[in-house]
Amino acid sequence: MNPILFKKLNSILDKGQKIRILGLVFLILVGGRLETASVSMVLPLIQAILNQDEFAQNEYVVMICQWFNISDMKGFTLGLLIALIAMFILKNGYLVWLTYIQGKFVNNNRARCTTNLLSQYLHRPYEFYLYAEPAQILRTIYGDMDNVFNLLLQIMNLIAELVVSVCLGLFLLFVDFKMILVVVGLLLAVTIFV
Repeated sequence: MNPILFKKLNSILDKGQKIRILGLVFLILVGGRLETASVSMVLPLIQAILNQDEFAQNEYVVMICQWFNISDMKGFTLGLLIALIAMFILKNGYLVWLTYIQGKFVNNNRARCTTNLLSQYLHRPYEFYLYAEPAQILRTIYGDMDNVFNLLLQIMNLIAELVVSVCLGLFLLFVDFKMILVVVGLLLAVTIFV
């Protein structure tokens, strides 16, 4: 990305807005962890369905069954399925809320900056408007501000996707190292040849 854009964005945002952006980045990190947790819950469910006998011997499964007073693997599998559904509902609710917070932040700050810029133009002396082009002024007020805050929203979305990708990559690295090598190899092959 162009460092000049970040300098311009840095000059437009005040200290409070920058702190709110850091808060949004933290919320994005939490969202990435929830995405990873929800996807990682699918693997135990599949193992519980396919290998019930082997899965029943796992010490953690035995401990959970004793703790919740579950007597058979069918009840444990049903509990895993309910937990998976609850996790996806929680994660998606959180992501909807996060998207709302991001949109509200961007739109409020876009409106505030556009209003401030318009106010600055309205308080300029008459001589400024003798040589200024109205189209340039309107483009600066409306078009450029929209572009700056759309860039900010896209950067936040990029951070969110990177967090999810890194978390899922680390999860796959711990679950199956060979699988991650195959996936990375396929992604590189597609990137190079397409």
